[in-house]
Formats: sequence, structure tokens, C-alpha cells
Amino acid sequence: MSAFSEYKAAIALLNEIVVDTGGGNKGIDSFIGVEHILFSKDEIISVSGLSDDGQIVIDGNPYLRSKETVTFKYRPNLIKIATPIVNSTQEGAFTCLPDFP
Repeated sequence: MSAFSEYKAAIALLNEIVVDTGGGNKGIDSFIGVEHILFSKDEIISVSGLSDDGQIVIDGNPYLRSKETVTFKYRPNLIKIATPIVNSTQEGAFTCLPDFP
């Protein structure tokens, strides 16, 4: 998401699993339908009504649903991110942002 956008998070809705280790010609013989829900820091998104085959994958990790409704909220500064230091004289210099007390 753009740093200048009011939307800080996104949920992708797909009609098939994107990563398929079984081979095949996905993307050549067939295509995957994708829709996105963008949301801001003040919004809460709830997903319900998924079939038993419906999967939720968060940052590449399957999430085992224990309830009918799964709720998402943008939580800034939850983790530290390593980013390169711009204009550093030291090659390969990184810092962790944000800096928590």
C-alpha cells in the first residue's frame, strides 16, 4: 500500500489457491479470479459465510478457523521491519523501524 493512501491494509479474495505444487498449467490454461478489499486504520473487516473448503491464508500461512466469523483490523507498528539506511557510508547498513521504547 502507498504511504500516502488512507488505505493501509488489503485482503485479497481468490477463487483458487494461488500456489499449487501439483504442477499443471495455471495461468496458461486457466486464470485465477482476484478481488481486493482495501481498508484504513479505523475500519474493521469481518469475513463470514465461507464454505468448509474456504481457506484463510495470512501472509502465506494457513489460518485454522475456529469460528464462523474472522475479523481483521490494521494494527500499525506491530512488528519491526529492517530497512536500508539511505545515504549511509557503511555498505549494507540496516536499521529496524519503528524504534520501540
